[in-house]
Formats: sequence, C-alpha cells, structure tokens
Amino acid sequence: MSIIIEESNLLFGEYDESDIFRVEQSKVYKSLGANVRVVEFVLRHKNNEFILIEAKSSSPKPGSQDDFDVFIDEITDKFIHTIDLYFSLIIKRLDDIEHEMPLGFKAADYSNAKIKLLLIY
Repeated sequence: MSIIIEESNLLFGEYDESDIFRVEQSKVYKSLGANVRVVEFVLRHKNNEFILIEAKSSSPKPGSQDDFDVFIDEITDKFIHTIDLYFSLIIKRLDDIEHEMPLGFKAADYSNAKIKLLLIY
C-alpha cells in the first residue's frame, strides 16, 4: 500500500508503507520522554540507503546568529537522536513496541548502509 506524508505544509511520496518508518508517531519514541527529539520519518530508498527526513516550514536566516545557532543545534539533536533510536531498535537495545519498524528495515543489509540526512525548509 502506498502513502503520502504531509509535514510542514509539504507532501512527501507516494511511498510504499514498508519503506517508511514514521519515527515521530511511533510508540517507542513516545515512550522515551520529552527530551528526545527525532525527525519526521526515515525512508528506505534502496535496500541499503536510508534517508532521515526533517521538514521545517520556516527557519531563521544565518544573519540572526543566535536564532540560527539554536536552530542548527535543534536540527543536529534531531538527527543524532533519530540515529541513536533507529540503531537501538535495529540491534535490539530497545524493544520494538508492537513491531512498529517495518520488516524491510529490520531485514536490510547494514554492512554497507548509506545514511543520508535531509533537511527540507
């Protein structure tokens, strides 16, 4: 089944449901508490290519140094926390509550995986 994802007034897709891990909507993420920040979703683009996608409807301009630095720090945290959560599920350090991560993600060959970070604003 294919889906289209709407985030920050943008449409992503159509993607096969088995190629999408909606991190923000997962129960395992929600169980971790407010201090963990994650991206909108992870897309399995090819068997060994995974794209972490963060969508923002706006961002401060680099000229507003304080706001821009905070923005970059927040985005960096989201990517780092997502990678930590994602691979904690893959190596079974965290329980995959109700098997939320699609099977294709669990069965992928991570020995030569490519991880891409994509910020869209």
